[in-house]
Amino acid sequence: MKGLIARFGMLAMALALASLGRAQWTETVLSPPGSISAKAFGAGGSQQVGYARLPDPNWQVAMLWSGSAGSWVNLNATDRGMLASQAYATTGSQQVGQAQGSDYRYFACLWGGTADSYVNLSPNEGDSVAFGVSRNHQVGQASGDLGPVAALWSGTADSFVNLNPLGAMTSSAVGVFGEQEVGTVDFDGSGPHAALWNGTSSSFVDLQPGGATSSFARGVFDGQQVGDSAYGGQGHAGLWSGTADSWVDLNPAGATASLANATMGTMQVGFAYFNSELTPGVWSGNSSTWVALPHVSNIAIPSGISRVGNTVYISGADGFDAVVWSHTDAVPEPAAIFALGLGLAGLFRRRR
Repeated sequence: MKGLIARFGMLAMALALASLGRAQWTETVLSPPGSISAKAFGAGGSQQVGYARLPDPNWQVAMLWSGSAGSWVNLNATDRGMLASQAYATTGSQQVGQAQGSDYRYFACLWGGTADSYVNLSPNEGDSVAFGVSRNHQVGQASGDLGPVAALWSGTADSFVNLNPLGAMTSSAVGVFGEQEVGTVDFDGSGPHAALWNGTSSSFVDLQPGGATSSFARGVFDGQQVGDSAYGGQGHAGLWSGTADSWVDLNPAGATASLANATMGTMQVGFAYFNSELTPGVWSGNSSTWVALPHVSNIAIPSGISRVGNTVYISGADGFDAVVWSHTDAVPEPAAIFALGLGLAGLFRRRR
């Protein structure tokens, strides 16, 4: 009976996730009133981050939102020499990105929810950028001896770790979750290979699947990595589970190309091209689960995903606006799933 209940519980979970994929998503514009343009990149908790171009001054400045246009917080520390900035990722309490100083040099930034909280993560006099954050780890790219190298920090510039593998020309880390980092490595200039690390350069794993000419890992969550691999000159969205052989092609039927930007394990977000038209959407682990997101422009791109309770948030851009797609009560609580499994099992016993 325990096995039967477990099977029905798994069925209930599968039905819940299928419902999530088919759910009616709501698109909310985040652009601050009067802004010229804006984009959202990362999502964490109920927060979204990106940038907005404001009329005065006419620069791109890092932005933090909590689900609505009126919640915007300007992270650009103008009084501390920031000319411009962008935020790329958030945990819900920490944000990372890049800023341009009064010397016009670009440096990786870590914020704690306000402009004045920023920390300069740049390990040297060269340019740097932070693309991802998880707990107390930040990842990005910094200047190396031969070119830009994948970077890992733990909250300060002095904590910098060079993730560039031995023999590689350049590399970049764009996502982090726990002790795993993802991005790309280029060994000979022939093109990037999707990369996975576990905190050191020697831990590098080449994720490029067989038959692909190039690949890019863009997001990671709890042992799952997402990105894209090129076949015949066209990118296919896909996911990995730690090895090149684990590659799952997510390219939807009828799509000429696709790309996955982020994952929360049970769901992946990105976009696909149908008849040369870019369409934002979500997957639930395989190509047949593709569901398009509502959008008003032909350049709508989802970039980040997070969940708080039963609400899923997908951050991105739709035309010249930063947006967040959301759906509430898409995934039942574990207790509800278990109760459904018990109910189905009880019904099965009565029928017998």
